[in-house]
Amino acid sequence: MAQHETLLAMAQRHVAESEARVAHQTARVAELTRDGRNTAGAEVELATLKKTLHLMCDVLTRERQREAKVSRRSRRS
Repeated sequence: MAQHETLLAMAQRHVAESEARVAHQTARVAELTRDGRNTAGAEVELATLKKTLHLMCDVLTRERQREAKVSRRSRRS
């Protein structure tokens, strides 16, 4: 985490990085398929990356909810 990066910013960065990894691996699987090569390992890795992205999205959602709650509290004060 960067020195001044908020938890929300970190979660957003992690989602963006995970999305890029999924996109890259999806392209890799497509390339292997197009070349008639075995895709089993690449597909397992893609499934893992997709699961990780899903988890990162869950964290981002929770962090957005937490930030909204904090924001609502500070407006009431």
